[in-house]
Amino acid sequence: MWRGLSIMVRMTAAWISTGADLAVIATATPILSGAWVKILRARDKRQERKGAIQNRNWNFIAPERINDWFVGLTDEPATPEAKVVLRVTRSDGSPDEQMAESLRIVVRRDGRLARAPSKAEMDHLIAQRMERFDTGEPVAR
Repeated sequence: MWRGLSIMVRMTAAWISTGADLAVIATATPILSGAWVKILRARDKRQERKGAIQNRNWNFIAPERINDWFVGLTDEPATPEAKVVLRVTRSDGSPDEQMAESLRIVVRRDGRLARAPSKAEMDHLIAQRMERFDTGEPVAR
């Protein structure tokens, strides 16, 4: 171990033995660190811009991209637990296997569910879509 360490010390000493090498290191370090700071700042600004765009656009939801399901609880647990078993049905109450599969796909893909918009919220989304339709602003993504 000591032999390997002494070889490394000699190699390091040989590498920094000239004043020119030290000068290069001394001048390159601030330049590289300054460039690194600029890169980090640019990345932060890009992330802030992206976040601002997402926040600005989040309130526009295309009405045709909203999924909703008629569901009911299959059993009511005696004690609160983190597991919920749902029965997916049609509006008339009959079972709907196809919509159940689409619900499974959404849960696997997104890992979350959201409530359906109220009538007033849906009317607002439709009106907003019609308002943006002829302006050239993005309508749906």
